[in-house]
Amino acid sequence: MFLDEIVDKYVDKFFRERELWYFSIKEKIFLYRELAYLIEWWVAIADAVLVVKWWTDKWAIKKICEVMYDALNEWETLSYSMTQLPNYFNDGDVNIVKSGEESGEMTKVLKYLAEEYEFLNKIRSKYIGAMIYPSLLFSVAILAVFLLFTQILPGIFDMIAWFPGIKIPAMTQFLIKVTDVLSNNVGSILVWTSILWLLWFIVFSSEEGKRFKDNYIFQMPLVGKLTQYYSLIKFMRYMRLLMEAGMNFLEVFIFLRDIMGNLSYKTMIDDIITGINKGETIWSVFENYTDLMSRDVVALLKVGEETASFESALSNAIAMYADEFDKMLEWLSKVIEPILVVFIWWIIAMVAMSVFWVIGSLLDGVQVQ
Repeated sequence: MFLDEIVDKYVDKFFRERELWYFSIKEKIFLYRELAYLIEWWVAIADAVLVVKWWTDKWAIKKICEVMYDALNEWETLSYSMTQLPNYFNDGDVNIVKSGEESGEMTKVLKYLAEEYEFLNKIRSKYIGAMIYPSLLFSVAILAVFLLFTQILPGIFDMIAWFPGIKIPAMTQFLIKVTDVLSNNVGSILVWTSILWLLWFIVFSSEEGKRFKDNYIFQMPLVGKLTQYYSLIKFMRYMRLLMEAGMNFLEVFIFLRDIMGNLSYKTMIDDIITGINKGETIWSVFENYTDLMSRDVVALLKVGEETASFESALSNAIAMYADEFDKMLEWLSKVIEPILVVFIWWIIAMVAMSVFWVIGSLLDGVQVQ
């Protein structure tokens, strides 16, 4: 009890004043799914929120449920209670829940939200995993090579000085020079690495830097196509989600502009919003951004817009590119890993041959003496 009082008095105050409750996508999925199940079993919304608070051991969900329950207890709607937590529920979530309240399909809407976030979180995890794995392997390889050249090889190559008459092969001479440069400039290398990292952070924190980075990523071999598919699926899933909430095109793209982090997509969305205000079609803007929206998608959405079946066209495009995304991930993992293995093997082989040559030459020198 004493510990609980300390937590309520100090920890709760700290998080409440700073609004630092960490509310992950997984926790949002859990909240929507649990509320849907409880409401489906005829539990009142306010009681359902209270039950979720009791069930969960997640700090963020408990505090969010408290705020929502207080609003619901004042006879407000669930969508209104979500507007009291703008850091945790975006306008899209609020409007989708509001559409469920107005149509009487709250259970269906909450389940749909959970499924959408689950899918988006799944492809996001796949995408991040595909990016992190090769980056981690490459970083470990570079670190291992750096330690090898600065900590191990200098001691081995120093032994060559004991036998001044030994003829040194070109490969070993090259490795000796690289080792001397690295081992004698460890401090400078670390300083310059830190400076370059800081400059990278400063440059790419600006809007122009972010825009250049986003455009460059799309042009990168292997990774660029995967990033394009990921962004395209995210864009279309959110578009469909907001449209099924009953929003018109203008509202959909206003919300999408805040949701999409890629500045290239933000530029395209700005042009779409401008076009809608001028009475232009959506697909006519998409045709100017075939680096973001492939021609296949543009063609599908054109037919969908002209036949008033835009959501159906979106679903077809999403299914097509979700399958392509999975195939690209599988192919990328098969390509990148062998490349990194060959790279590491080549360095190890080159170093091993030079070290063995040094050891063999030293043994020959000892035998001659």
